[in-house]
Amino acid sequence: MIHLLRIPISVQFACFVKGASLVESYPINKKRIRLLGDSIFAASEKGAVWFPILNGGKQFVGKIKMELKGGLLPILGAYPIIMVGANVDGKPDFATVAWTGVAASMPPSITIALQHHRYSLKGIRQNMTFSVNIPGIDLVKETDYCGLASGKRVDKAKDCGFTVFYGKESSIPFIEQCPINHGCEVVQILNLGSHELIVGRIVETHVSEDCLIKGRPDLSKVATFVLAGRSYYRIGEYEGDAFRCGIAINPKAKLDTLDELKQVRRKGGYEGKKWRK
Repeated sequence: MIHLLRIPISVQFACFVKGASLVESYPINKKRIRLLGDSIFAASEKGAVWFPILNGGKQFVGKIKMELKGGLLPILGAYPIIMVGANVDGKPDFATVAWTGVAASMPPSITIALQHHRYSLKGIRQNMTFSVNIPGIDLVKETDYCGLASGKRVDKAKDCGFTVFYGKESSIPFIEQCPINHGCEVVQILNLGSHELIVGRIVETHVSEDCLIKGRPDLSKVATFVLAGRSYYRIGEYEGDAFRCGIAINPKAKLDTLDELKQVRRKGGYEGKKWRK
């Protein structure tokens, strides 16, 4: 049987519970909600939670439906931090971006998401190019500053002491102090609502020589960091080999991903796709 219990708290919860016997009260978000029987489902305007009760009511496990005033949240846990560079009216500007990721390996492509009012977006539209500069932990304050101040009012490169350089494209500014720099040409701009998603094809890459080991960037030397919540965190310690440690879960499983990657490398690209210029 399903019972309805209303609890008068600041944000009213409608609690749907199984069973009929009172088990115990638990503090949730500094309030106390009664748990009846073997589970509870509490719903409100700001969220919902379901708790199965374990071990005679002494422990419980739950999931909270995150639905705040502004709607659902695109939470991924941790976000890589980059500084996007663009020439705006002929002058270099850099903006910190956390919503970014690899879009494709062939052709090598990156996406960044910018709000419509961002000053750097103006430069990206002017030139249809931008740079992705990956900072090390030694630039954490400068990176934070470039996400707080607007290029409309300040010269962020000057304030942060950045050494700006250009590669083969005169419209793509890079930060020399960042260990890794990608130059991109815009492939597509999508208006997704609060943000515009910009897809860029990498046309050149620069890596600081002292961050290379056997011709490849070494993570410990690059010393990147991520954004999680309202804090920055240095990338942690080695935990396992990618494309290898997971094999122990089921050694007999067919490894489709690895087989596909081997085929792609042998053919020099995806079959039927002409991606090289």
